[in-house]
Amino acid sequence: VRSCAVSNGSCEQDCVQLSPAHYQLRSPCADRNGGCMHTCKNDGWRAQCNCLPGYTLAQDGKNCEDIDECETGQAACAHGCHNTQGSFTCVCNPAYELGADGRKCYRIEMEIVNGCETANGGCSQKCQQSTLGPVCSCHHGYHLDDDLRTCVDLDECEAGSSCCEQDCTNYPGGYECYCGAGYRLNSDGCGCDDVDECLVDNGGCDHTCQNTAGSFQCYCRLGHRLDEDRLSCIPLEGAVEALEWSSRIAVERPLPQITLLRDYFQQLELCLNNTFGHDCSLTCDDCSNGGVCDMEEGHCDCPDGWTGVVCNQTCPKGTFGRNCSFSCKCKNGATCDPVSGHCRCPPGVSGDMCQDGCPKGLYGKLCNKKCNCANNGRCHRTYGACLCDPGLYGRFCHLMCPKWAYGPGCSEECQCVQQNTLECHRRHGSWVPCDHVTGECLRQCPPGFHGDNCDL
Repeated sequence: VRSCAVSNGSCEQDCVQLSPAHYQLRSPCADRNGGCMHTCKNDGWRAQCNCLPGYTLAQDGKNCEDIDECETGQAACAHGCHNTQGSFTCVCNPAYELGADGRKCYRIEMEIVNGCETANGGCSQKCQQSTLGPVCSCHHGYHLDDDLRTCVDLDECEAGSSCCEQDCTNYPGGYECYCGAGYRLNSDGCGCDDVDECLVDNGGCDHTCQNTAGSFQCYCRLGHRLDEDRLSCIPLEGAVEALEWSSRIAVERPLPQITLLRDYFQQLELCLNNTFGHDCSLTCDDCSNGGVCDMEEGHCDCPDGWTGVVCNQTCPKGTFGRNCSFSCKCKNGATCDPVSGHCRCPPGVSGDMCQDGCPKGLYGKLCNKKCNCANNGRCHRTYGACLCDPGLYGRFCHLMCPKWAYGPGCSEECQCVQQNTLECHRRHGSWVPCDHVTGECLRQCPPGFHGDNCDL
């Protein structure tokens, strides 16, 4: 009997009755695509699911999942890749276009005009081409004007951006520091160091010379007083009739107000008419820099940062504060404020205690700019100005000190015996040749002389 009703027509799966006398097998993919998401294939009367290109069969054997060709590397795009459902799209970098194969990228040929080649792009100094056209910039010491093309001089002295401690003179593209009378420029080209006038001919003083900040002062020995020229000392006459180291002191009448002092030998000394000092030449009017007169003790009480009988001397180097009793903790050759102890860092150095600085030959905020100084010299950390080593000078530290000078900034004069040297000094009439760094006299003695100073 040919009927699906009998033993399912001997069909393994579905049996379809076509007529009372005929029947046929039914494909497993005919019913709901065999359960497949994409395509179904009758494989031995079993449904075999397959996926379209760009997809892969899921673990359930029916559903299809997208393949990310960009992730797997199947796309093989030259530049960039963008995945899509069942596919992908290659993309190119700017100034490139996609080739016919959809994968390779080719540069777009176009004419690029360099605007800096014509009249320097309208810039007065430096010009650099960009995608938006010429961009102007300026050399060190200049800044760009409002028109963004013209460079005008930056007056560091007026702007307060110079490193000068005292006087500053601006010039196109830079500036130079100067010092007032009684000071000389430090080797860093910025600071000003006090000149000790007492080292040369005793400052012109007859007796004692005492150096002060930017100046000096003469003092006289006991029994003398300063003359009007403040240099000469003249004897005291008629001030005291007799002086007896007993219970009795005879003086001129009437008895003036006096101040009692003790000298270095603990002898009792007498100053008249509200004067004090070892030569009785000082009065309360001589107290300077905020000092308060103390007639009982015979000196001036000095504020922080000052010392001396009349408060006319700053604290010695390395000290500060009341009575200059505190020690400075500044590093890298920095000086400290004599009042507060605040560190004054040299150019190229920073930090609370001047502990941070660029290595020699570099400058800039990140110490990544190279100094344009000869001999790999150190330069100002911010501005790049050259800071010369002892024995060198000049804008780029490229000049050696003259034969008569040596030391930092060539500020020291050779101390060799002039009359025993061979050559001629431009001012004094005889050369004083010495080592330009240390000041050591060069052994160039004339016949008949020898020794380090040619004085033997």
